[in-house]
Amino acid sequence: MKNEKTDIFLDDLNKKKISNKIRYKEKKIQHESTVSFNLSLIIEINDKIKSNIKTIFLENYQSILKKLELFRKTVFLENN
Repeated sequence: MKNEKTDIFLDDLNKKKISNKIRYKEKKIQHESTVSFNLSLIIEINDKIKSNIKTIFLENYQSILKKLELFRKTVFLENN
């Protein structure tokens, strides 16, 4: 009888241990998945920022070139 109760107790203890390990692994997987997802978002946002910076730079550069050309034409006309 005593051995049976001990066996039952140890079985329950083992089941709890296994259950806790499973929960821990599930949380770990969920965390890793979240980290991976967040990293993907950060990379995507970073790429969009780079693209936007390039676009803004090119637009500003083109605008400056147009203004410079207009300035040159104006100066040339005034000098002739």
